[in-house]
Amino acid sequence: MPDPGGRAAGPPGAALARLLPPLAVGVLALTVGATLAVAGDTLGYDFRAYWAAGSRVLAGQPLYDAAAAVAGPSGVFLYPPPFALAMLPLARLPASLAAWVWTALILVAFVALVISAWSKRRKTEYDELARMPLEDDPSSEDQGSKTP
Repeated sequence: MPDPGGRAAGPPGAALARLLPPLAVGVLALTVGATLAVAGDTLGYDFRAYWAAGSRVLAGQPLYDAAAAVAGPSGVFLYPPPFALAMLPLARLPASLAAWVWTALILVAFVALVISAWSKRRKTEYDELARMPLEDDPSSEDQGSKTP
């Protein structure tokens, strides 16, 4: 049914659905900006453990630091060996530059996911996934209103 302005009214929530992807990117940008503004020396703290593991592999040292009893300035690498192999290209860079590259890669991956979710080609699939938490659990229908 057209509205008084002559536009066709869409389904309820259609306007919100169109706004969510850019809103998600905007919230991410604000959050990342605020984090970078206050991070100081803690920027890339977790990443330093990844970078240090890749650096140890490049230097021919053991992947896991047996001497580390607690997390220090580089954290502790507790991940599977293939993850250290993925860090080898970044381990060739200085730690601070590698942390910025890592952060940029994460941001690019997030934006790519939002664009993919927003594309018309994947819309039906993502809409179904987005509604899943709101749908009734089929197994609860079998049990009725019985309580243990």
